[in-house]
Amino acid sequence: MRGYIRTTVRSLIGLALVCGPQLARAQASADSLKALAQDAYVYAFPVVTAYRTLFAVAVGARAEGEGTRFNRFAHRMSLAGPASRVVVLPNNDTFYSPAWLDLRAGPVVLTVPEAPAGRYRSLQVVDLFTNNVAVVSGADQRGGRFLVAGPMWQGEPPAGTSSVIRVKSDFAFALGRTAVYGGADSATAAALAAAFSVEPSATVGGAPGSRDAGSEFPQYDEDSAASGGFVRYLNFALAHSQLEPAEETLIRRMQPLGVGTASATQARRSGAERQAIDEGVSDARQLIRASRGLLGERRGSWIMVDAFGDSAGRQGRYLVRAAAAWHILYGLPRREAVYFSSSSDSEGRPLDGNAPGYVLRFAPSQMPPAKAFWSVTMYDDEGYLVANAKRRYSIGDRTAGVQRDTDGALTIYIQRASPGVAQKSNWLPAPAGPFTVTLRLYLPDETRIGTYTPPPLRPAR
Repeated sequence: MRGYIRTTVRSLIGLALVCGPQLARAQASADSLKALAQDAYVYAFPVVTAYRTLFAVAVGARAEGEGTRFNRFAHRMSLAGPASRVVVLPNNDTFYSPAWLDLRAGPVVLTVPEAPAGRYRSLQVVDLFTNNVAVVSGADQRGGRFLVAGPMWQGEPPAGTSSVIRVKSDFAFALGRTAVYGGADSATAAALAAAFSVEPSATVGGAPGSRDAGSEFPQYDEDSAASGGFVRYLNFALAHSQLEPAEETLIRRMQPLGVGTASATQARRSGAERQAIDEGVSDARQLIRASRGLLGERRGSWIMVDAFGDSAGRQGRYLVRAAAAWHILYGLPRREAVYFSSSSDSEGRPLDGNAPGYVLRFAPSQMPPAKAFWSVTMYDDEGYLVANAKRRYSIGDRTAGVQRDTDGALTIYIQRASPGVAQKSNWLPAPAGPFTVTLRLYLPDETRIGTYTPPPLRPAR
């Protein structure tokens, strides 16, 4: 028996000497994949988020129910509310007119309606990586016809085209915004929003794109998007995008994850490798969510968000780009709108609807410097509007019935329970638990916005 034990121990020691280096290499490989997956997911998260909206609006079951497809505006003729969960941080100020554009077969023409004096409306064009490509500004009341062309198109724009918008991806997201000035204004705003239109490529001529117009769209799955399965959405975008030169090197470094390669790469992975990749993705998601502070300049208890721009301007700022997609998707550039975000009160404590409440008081000298309009909107900690008995989700300079203080200041009461009859007109209901508020300024006054700091939310006493 002793001989058997000695022989067995010697065999185990020998096996350890042989397998030890292999196990070490396997662990090193897993650690390497985990780190690479974290970096790759930070890079890819805006793509994954954009694909989620593309699939919901133009491809998936939602499109079947709503009758929307590519190259067609799906006008939302009601203000966003708690049921609006396609994108995070929707505004409660404008009617949205979203359209996913398919540019593979050739360009399309977007028609932007002429806006009457005093009416804010704009049209934003965004690529598959959530980079802003162009904005037909709300400051421009003239409107026009704009040719939107993908990276492969070559040709001449048709007569009557205001300008050409070149997109570095075969798909682009067009998002129209039309301001609503109170409930009685809804019909007028809806008629103006409905004038946004898309003409299909067949009507504008020019050489078509050379990419395959029959590409299949991968089924979007939330669990897959939050794991190693994110690669298939990134690969779809890469097959339909023209990258900046610096990104091509980055993509080559991601090849061990299956980025830019056949899907069979993932099928051959061991369980340990898949687990390492999923852990890297999980770490990346935590990192992105915790990176709200990178979105812009800290001003008091607010962050002035400055995270939106074109592809060239966001090179290397991949964590900032990912944080923007997580916290405030499809934001407008600073010349068009400025966003202030706050998740803490004047004493540095997290905003919480279970607290007694908060007071946000804009003194006459602290009124938001917006040429069009401004609003304060309430969100839960996931970035969505929350149902409340008053059905009020924002408050601002267009809110009916709001009362000014005797000195001209505006005091807003932010809390779960009603602040009382005398203050109810200025009440913005808060959800239970953690929440954030976003102050939006449309067409900010550039002479003042550089130094403007909103007042903090002070705990109610």
